[in-house]
Amino acid sequence: MINPADIRKRAETYYWQWLTAIAQGNPVYEPLIIKRTGDQKTADERWDALVKLTNQSKEKTGFGYRIELEAPLPNSKNKQSRLRAIVFDTEDDLLQFIGKTHELDHFKQNCTQIKETPELSSWCAAHVREVVKHQAVWPRLLAVVRFFQENPQPGLPVRLLPIKEVDTKFIEQYNAILCQLLDVVLPQYVIDTSNKILSKRYGLPEQAPLIECAWNDPALIAHYGGFTRLAFPADQLGQIPLAASRILVVENRNSMLQILQQPFTDGIVIFGGGYGVALLKNCLWLLQKKLYYWGDLDAHGLAILSRFRDFFPNTQALMMDEATLDAHPHAWVAGKLYQGEAPANLSAEERQLFDRLNSKLLRLEQERVMYKMDH
Repeated sequence: MINPADIRKRAETYYWQWLTAIAQGNPVYEPLIIKRTGDQKTADERWDALVKLTNQSKEKTGFGYRIELEAPLPNSKNKQSRLRAIVFDTEDDLLQFIGKTHELDHFKQNCTQIKETPELSSWCAAHVREVVKHQAVWPRLLAVVRFFQENPQPGLPVRLLPIKEVDTKFIEQYNAILCQLLDVVLPQYVIDTSNKILSKRYGLPEQAPLIECAWNDPALIAHYGGFTRLAFPADQLGQIPLAASRILVVENRNSMLQILQQPFTDGIVIFGGGYGVALLKNCLWLLQKKLYYWGDLDAHGLAILSRFRDFFPNTQALMMDEATLDAHPHAWVAGKLYQGEAPANLSAEERQLFDRLNSKLLRLEQERVMYKMDH
């Protein structure tokens, strides 16, 4: 015999079907009747199941399903009434039972708003779960859609789009649903279907990420107009080499300050930001430099070193060895397990250290190590 949990599942399935009908313009509620309820083998089992059903029925709670019974057949040995059907007579019964009363009200309002953009009517009916999932933000989602309809190629970065009541991070936060909507309303010639990021998918210009660099060599200070620190657009830095023969890439920004407490002759320090070192991959002129990498001494730090060597095999590790680790046992902290493929661009000694750090979950933060380098 059916149980209350089964009834809830059937009611929720019906609810989503009903939402689709509403979105298609058929809002009339048809009573949900669950006829195939199954049975138990013994009279006692049937009675216990019926008691549980009755306790959660409209008869007891004031809302929800009604139980229909049928009398036993005249010649049947079983004299108990049998369950004929479970019935949700009204939409209020169904909604209260599954706790969706307020959700339905929001859904209807959202459907009305969405259909004000006629191109989205069919999408709305086919994606009712998406409509419900984003019920709190539909006014802003539709504001973005209307803006793009009026400006299919706005020529501005995402965060500079002048859309009223849409903050600078909203579009990035709701990237997936906005791409679904814009794919429906925009002409095909502005859509790059190979990209899933909104700015790239619809041809918006992107501001190149900045790469922070610092130096203290007087000759370099003069070369860069008196500046000791500048941030260069990544795409431009790929084309214009830095004016130093030695380049040291560090994982953490604080380590830049530590390095520059000492003279760094003919050298520039670049803030890599961990896996952000991939931003440097187009700076092929680094292959002609004395190139160093210094990061945290843990499995992830060595994995970043290996990845950097994918681009620049001439990279020398700085203070990322077993001797440095063993000299600072007081500064060891718990590391995070590295679960990717084993780094391929490590020396035998570095790979041994990687295995030790990863198996024992050890980490020596870069800031805990005093910088030293031959000048």
